[in-house]
Amino acid sequence: MREHKQKQHNFISNQTKRATMTEATNQFYETKPMTLSDIRRLDGQIEGTIRLSKSDAANILDALNEWDETIGAKELNDDEVGLDYQRWVELKLRLTDFLENKNEFDPPV
Repeated sequence: MREHKQKQHNFISNQTKRATMTEATNQFYETKPMTLSDIRRLDGQIEGTIRLSKSDAANILDALNEWDETIGAKELNDDEVGLDYQRWVELKLRLTDFLENKNEFDPPV
């Protein structure tokens, strides 16, 4: 009986810890949703900058290539969010240029 109560106590304690951690994590993301970005509003549009290492850029470039092979670009209206072919090409060009020509971190845009 005592062992059962101890297991029950441990279970409740672990649930409380998980809930506390989840709550703390959610509060963190509510107050600072993007730790690597400096986001600002210009003309009602959200625009941001992010600092990337060369390995980050290489990983993103690899993911973009895989995305093209599996999903591919689609046509978007101006008010739609997504990755159309033009945005995909521009992003790949910027990442490739950064990998080949820049120092460790890309300067702010």
